[in-house]
Amino acid sequence: MTGKSKILCLTAIMLCSPKVYSYSNYQKLSTSFSTNVKGPALEAVARKFMAGQGIESVSHLATYNGGKNGLDGAFIKRDAQGRIKKIYVQEVKSGNAQLTLQKRTPQMSRQWITEDLQKSLKENRGLSLAQRKDMQQFMNMAQQDVNLNRFVDRVNIENGRLKIQRTHIKRDLNYKNIPNSKRNINNVFDVTPSRTIADIPLLEKSTARLTPYERRVRDSVFDNLGTRMRKQGYSEYAISRTLNEIKTNPRVSTRGGGPNSIEAIAIRNEMNTRTVNKLGTTANAKFIKFVPVVMGLLDIAFDIKDLVDVYSDWNNGIINHQTFVIKTAGLVGGIAGGELMAMAGAKIGSLIAPGIGTIIGGLAGGILGYMLGDYLGTNLAASYYENTDDQLDEQLFLQQCQNAREYCCEALSV
Repeated sequence: MTGKSKILCLTAIMLCSPKVYSYSNYQKLSTSFSTNVKGPALEAVARKFMAGQGIESVSHLATYNGGKNGLDGAFIKRDAQGRIKKIYVQEVKSGNAQLTLQKRTPQMSRQWITEDLQKSLKENRGLSLAQRKDMQQFMNMAQQDVNLNRFVDRVNIENGRLKIQRTHIKRDLNYKNIPNSKRNINNVFDVTPSRTIADIPLLEKSTARLTPYERRVRDSVFDNLGTRMRKQGYSEYAISRTLNEIKTNPRVSTRGGGPNSIEAIAIRNEMNTRTVNKLGTTANAKFIKFVPVVMGLLDIAFDIKDLVDVYSDWNNGIINHQTFVIKTAGLVGGIAGGELMAMAGAKIGSLIAPGIGTIIGGLAGGILGYMLGDYLGTNLAASYYENTDDQLDEQLFLQQCQNAREYCCEALSV
């Protein structure tokens, strides 16, 4: 295999490695993270934001199916006598998610809220008499639209900030006459324009002027994400790296699905950990040594045919000994350079991202090392022969001079 073909082959391996190790089954992992980590965590952050506004949360009483379904946020405000004065229903969305309006009962409609509360009351049999009374009144007020405040809070992390944008739902429209497939928020509800109600910096360097309330909301982002990731079995390394990236990288986002999405970052960190753990190594142990060994074996495997061809040409007299040595020196130099640079690249890559970084750093270092080693080996051998040829030429010239002198002396003596 020629040097050019080998470089292309190793480059292909390097480019494929991140997909093999980090993005295997990515879609499934991404959906799981979005459903079980990002969504619930941001819902909890939105509830934390509401809790600082002088209202009482009854969200834990408005869920069913083991807490998996129900209202994202349910809050009440009491009068001086302790009677419920106002009720609040909060639906939290993140990324580009929209309300589910295509079913028989649109999400956040008064009927939908009432049905969810009925299911909650039926399932939560352990409620105290006072709690059951509150929730029954909550349901009645929602059903009759008495002091009912509904809003959709879109919670996202973007540009290094936590942003909450709120859309108030003033009333239901006559959505029953609209085909399910053609429903949207503007023909199902009478809504107010969306407005930003929170814009809190998350980057460590930007948090000096936060109020105590804003700091509590900010901290809840990391607390809830960490807790949810831990429940889903993410390693402490992956959790720490993911949260730290949110604190330091303004490109991290809960919108979209690119490489800077929170799903991609968390999965990448977790897959790096699994790669390292699977091989039973850390950034400075066996795995770093393993990559250069594989690189060397690949080099040798690729170079065997070249070495055999060079030796055969020399043995058959097609090339002279000098050419044989120069070509062999290049091949041996390439293997040695690949080994050394693969080791260095693996160590550097491990400092950045153990596992994936180790592989990419090792392969990239090996390719560059092979090219450099081949160049140095070839040129050193060629330089040696050039010096040897110069010395031979000089010796030949001196010998010719000596012969000429002796000839002249003999001629003069005659």
